[in-house]
Amino acid sequence: GELERFLAAFPTDPRASRAWFYLGECQYEEKRYDAALPAYDQAAKDEKLTMRPVVIYRMGDCRFRLNDLAGAAEPLRKFLALDLVLPDHRRFIVHARYALARAEFVQSRFAEALALFEQVLVDPAPDNTYKPYVLLPMGDCLLALKKLEEALARYRELEAFLDAALKEKPNGPVAKVQGDLLARVRVKVAGLLLTQKKYDEALGVL
Repeated sequence: GELERFLAAFPTDPRASRAWFYLGECQYEEKRYDAALPAYDQAAKDEKLTMRPVVIYRMGDCRFRLNDLAGAAEPLRKFLALDLVLPDHRRFIVHARYALARAEFVQSRFAEALALFEQVLVDPAPDNTYKPYVLLPMGDCLLALKKLEEALARYRELEAFLDAALKEKPNGPVAKVQGDLLARVRVKVAGLLLTQKKYDEALGVL
């Protein structure tokens, strides 16, 4: 509320771009992504704004969270192309790569998506929670690119991870989600084995 009052009273103040950024952050934290976007758009107009890389990332991330994957792609590409030197900026890289990979995938840009998913897979960031779960879309990309053996290897890798996770915590909070995903992955594995005429192995998976 105070930020809105400030911007209404002093729209040309040198600090207005910072106020727009903080207003966007308030909306973002409240998961009001559609309301955050106009604030970030205003903040992005100030090319000297220290937080501008974060603004560009948020513009892409808001669209990603609103399921506008095509609209998310451009700002995410722009963010990843920046020379990011501040830790506060760099911490968004793995999330930006994942979101952009998803955007590329839904637009059938499988080679581009695969390259980004591979970067996410090897990213050592401590908050990289995507590592095991990029294996499924990586397999799907490889499948679309007719690289069947590589696709099968990725699916098998995810199958092993999920199987181990469920054995360790069979009643854990994400066990049902993991179980459903494991079933999906096994169907994909079996399908590829069938194309290779490995019928006994496919039957065992199913």
